[in-house]
Order: sequence, then C-alpha cells, then structure tokens
Amino acid sequence: MKIKGYTAVSAISEAFKILQSGIIDRENKSELKKLREAMERIENNSTNYVDI
Repeated sequence: MKIKGYTAVSAISEAFKILQSGIIDRENKSELKKLREAMERIENNSTNYVDI
C-alpha cells in the first residue's frame, strides 16, 4: 500500500496537535488545582489577610 506524502504529513500534523493539546490540558489542570488550593487557604485563613 502506498501513501501519498500530503496525506502522511496531514496525519502526522493532526497527531502532534492532539498530543500537544493533551499536554497543555494537563498543565492547565495542574495550574488550576494550585490556584484552587491557594484560594481555599486564603478563604480559610481570612483573619490573616487585610482587605484593602
């Protein structure tokens, strides 16, 4: 079976897009978790902070 060059390039490009979006999603999820934890700490210890 012979695959045309432009088809292979398109398929590889799509595979990299999927891989990259998965990595970015994982990184964003990790950052959101850190932000939520920081917000919970602030909300739970509101007496230690001054609202300006």
